[in-house]
Amino acid sequence: MTALYEKGQRPSAYLPVLEKSDDPDLLAFGEAGRNATPMPAIPAMGSVWTSWDAAVVLARDGKMTPEEALKDAAAKIRNLIANPLYGMVNVPGSYQSQVGCDGDWLPDCAATAMKKGDDGKWHSGPFELKAGDYEVKVALDGSWTVNYGSDGKQDGPNYTFSLTADGTVEFIYDEATHMLEIVVK
Repeated sequence: MTALYEKGQRPSAYLPVLEKSDDPDLLAFGEAGRNATPMPAIPAMGSVWTSWDAAVVLARDGKMTPEEALKDAAAKIRNLIANPLYGMVNVPGSYQSQVGCDGDWLPDCAATAMKKGDDGKWHSGPFELKAGDYEVKVALDGSWTVNYGSDGKQDGPNYTFSLTADGTVEFIYDEATHMLEIVVK
C-alpha cells in the first residue's frame, strides 16, 4: 500500500499509510471515505454505474443541469433495482422482430423469454425464422446489465448461427456454465 501511494499518489485504503500523507487532496479523499460503505464488485452494480456515468456525461456536455442529470440517473437506478423483470432469462438478438418482439436486441421481450425445463436448463422456441445469418446473447433480468456471449463469457462476443433455408431455431441455456445451445432445424 505504501508503494502504491508513493508511486501513483493514490489515496490509500490502509489508514497508517493514508495518515502519513501530506497531500491535502489525498487526505480529503481519505476523510470522505472514513465512514463509507464499499460498493460490492458484482455485475449487477453495472446498472448503477451506467446510469451514474450517463448523468456525469450529460451534465458535462451541458445537455442537462447536474441536478436534472442526477435526478434522472437516480430514477433509472431505482427502477432497475425494483426491476419487475428480475429472474427473466432471455435470448435477445437479430431474430426477435420475426417472432413477435417490437424489434431486435430487446432483452425484455416476453415473446423470447426462456422457461426453466424439467432438466434444470432454460428453453425457448422453436421459433420460425427466414433463411439468414443471426446473432444472439443471453441476457438476465430483462436488461443488458448481466449478459453472456459466446463460450458463456460475461459481456462476451455474440453467438452466431445461420439458416440456409427457412426453418426453426431453439435455444437452451445452462445457467451453471452460462453456455447457450442453439438448435437449428
